[in-house]
Amino acid sequence: MDEIYKIITSSAFSIVAPLILGVLASWYISKHFFQKKQPSILQLAKRLKTTNFGNYYNLTQEIDIRVIDTKYFGKWHIKTNGTVTDTKHYLCWIRAPWGTKWNGNAFEGKPIAVNWRDASSLFGEGIYREYYKNTKEVDCLDIDINSHNYKKGNCEVAFANNSNWRLPTSLELETLHYKNAIEVNNRNEYSNALLALKTELFPGFKVNSKNYNVWSADQAGSNCAWISNELYCQSDEKIDSKFHILFVRTVSAIEIENERKLILKKRIS
Repeated sequence: MDEIYKIITSSAFSIVAPLILGVLASWYISKHFFQKKQPSILQLAKRLKTTNFGNYYNLTQEIDIRVIDTKYFGKWHIKTNGTVTDTKHYLCWIRAPWGTKWNGNAFEGKPIAVNWRDASSLFGEGIYREYYKNTKEVDCLDIDINSHNYKKGNCEVAFANNSNWRLPTSLELETLHYKNAIEVNNRNEYSNALLALKTELFPGFKVNSKNYNVWSADQAGSNCAWISNELYCQSDEKIDSKFHILFVRTVSAIEIENERKLILKKRIS
């Protein structure tokens, strides 16, 4: 005890002790007050009512369009701003799920998975659709959106200089499946062409197709909602399950015509 007393009462200890206490106090304050965990993308979307695909969500070089004219699936415009237009169904898709980051040339990082309640309240809620429908049965896709059956989400999605992105309906997701949509003689050729198309439209699909297990805006029964399974077919899943989000927006005939004019202008020049 005498030795401890001598150390405590020494002049050296009187100098060192405040320094040690200061370091410990600084560590405690920074840990509990300044180094708080950063909010998640989902938490920020709920709080700010807006979201995007990173700091460069509107960044692109001069917009160029590559045309894919398919034998079975219509004509698609793949644009260098990270979107693709389905000219047959008048839809434009962001080419990667929510949570990835756009760097001006490509999407980076991993998407986030959320439950259906969060997805639909933030990005749009559709109708109650009890039975599965495929594109053979769809006469007019915009019925779901233009009627009073679609409730707009409370979070704005900003990307590629547009802010009207939303959660797709189950029928809109079905346009990416083409499963049994038409009768073909060579099913193997058809299936291979469909897989090749999905890989072209969505660059991350080949890397991890499970990232394209995505929610629709439509419910499918008690505590269930429709999802797209790897852009292949639909299934009804529990709303507390967690899946990804693929955004879509409706485009007009004028917008598609403007894209065609840009394509023609590039070819002439």
